[in-house]
Amino acid sequence: MADYRLYLLNDDGHIFWARDIDADSDEAALEMARAEGHQHDVEVWQGRRKVGAVHPEG
Repeated sequence: MADYRLYLLNDDGHIFWARDIDADSDEAALEMARAEGHQHDVEVWQGRRKVGAVHPEG
C-alpha cells in the first residue's frame, strides 16, 4: 500500500478540499478518485509526484 492524496479543484484551479488515501498502485488511486463521483477536477498525488487527474463526466 502507498500513501496518496486527492485534491479537489474549484473552477479557478485552486484546491478547496483534500483527502489522504491508501492504494496498491497509481491506477488504483486514480480509480478511487473516479469513484468519489465529484463534480470537480480531482488531482491525485503521491508525495511531490503528480499521478494524474480525474475530470467530471459531462
